[in-house]
Formats: sequence, structure tokens, C-alpha cells
Amino acid sequence: MRDNQKLQNEFLNQLRKTATPVSVFLKTGERLDGQIKSFDIYSLSLNCPEPRLVVKSVIATVQPAAKHAKKTSRKRMPSAAQSEPEPSVPGSRPPRKTPEVVRKRRRITLTKP
Repeated sequence: MRDNQKLQNEFLNQLRKTATPVSVFLKTGERLDGQIKSFDIYSLSLNCPEPRLVVKSVIATVQPAAKHAKKTSRKRMPSAAQSEPEPSVPGSRPPRKTPEVVRKRRRITLTKP
């Protein structure tokens, strides 16, 4: 456990000393952007438009902001504008952009024997 804590401290301390902008993703899905002001075993203090103290137990991920992150080689996917359009079938609808949630309710009736 001490090795994990040491690794975390080194990572956060490097981000703090270099004043690297970071993105902190919470378990709720919220994203906080700012700079690490300070940290301890239980919390992380962020400098952002509204200074925040974030409890580490709700943090999912801490990463350097995208523009300051190291660039890695990635294959570029062709965009939709560059790819050839699929032939349309008469009478078919285009695919939906967002999934639709359908809920069905069942009514259960009990009969006495």
C-alpha cells in the first residue's frame, strides 16, 4: 500500500510543482479543470475559476490537460465527410443519433385457485 501512495504522491507533486493544468474526473462523471494547489492523503485542492477542495474518495481519474499531455501516435479514423456515403434503401429510415429508451409495464393479476 505504501508503494501505491508513494507513486500517487510523486505524480501529484510533479503536476503541482510544474503548475500543469489537469482534468479531474469524478465518479459522478463530472469533470473539473484546474491546477493542483495542494494535496494530502484524503483530499486535493484545485485552483480553478472557483477554488475547490475535492475528497480523493470521489475522484475517478486525474490526468494532465489534453493540450499539455504527451502526444502519442494514433491512427486517424476517416471522418464521416471523407468516407463514402452508404447507398440508401427506399423506405428505410436513417439511423438514430441517440438511443431511445423504451419501458414496458406489465400488469400481473393473481387468480385464487
